[in-house]
Amino acid sequence: IAGKDGMRDRDWWFYEALTGSGWKGEAEVDEVEGEEHVFHLFNPEKEKARLLLKLFASFINRAG
Repeated sequence: IAGKDGMRDRDWWFYEALTGSGWKGEAEVDEVEGEEHVFHLFNPEKEKARLLLKLFASFINRAG
């Protein structure tokens, strides 16, 4: 979740609802302070974007 994202609160609500629902799957959330919505797509060379993409890949690899 990007810290400056206009949907930030909704994203946190969804995460809390999902993890509190009894669903047995794995859910992770990470907040990147100071960034806007989809910052990793507009500036993929930024260090924060690279770290986020590594986090995405790690999550997908564990699930797959």
